[in-house]
Amino acid sequence: MRIWFIALLAFTWPASELADQNLAQSFLDQPELQSYYHSNQKGREQLYIVNNGKIDPNLSLTKFGLPVPIQEVKVLFFHGITNNIAFDSVRIDSSSAYLKAFYQAENIQIEASYAYQAKKWVNTAYSIKEQ
Repeated sequence: MRIWFIALLAFTWPASELADQNLAQSFLDQPELQSYYHSNQKGREQLYIVNNGKIDPNLSLTKFGLPVPIQEVKVLFFHGITNNIAFDSVRIDSSSAYLKAFYQAENIQIEASYAYQAKKWVNTAYSIKEQ
């Protein structure tokens, strides 16, 4: 029994919640995504993230010089806010990360892969699919 417990401690599951400040900000700032934001349009001045259990609600992110609030979907719906990103899939381990999200305002799916190199996250693949 003791051996099994030690083996279990040595194995770590990939994280399923985005809690890394730099990784989350890097995802929002990806150059390929910038042309979809249209922050000069009414109602799109501030970006939101859906709090669906896939991202740490305590992260302090910014976009367009404004904070990016992480809000419950019911709050966004009640206020008619469609300028939001909802993370669908988050897989993070000590050397790599995969993020998949949906940007409601533009009806696009975003996927990104990262490698952890020299103590920072480096983007290795990025795709945007219009729905």
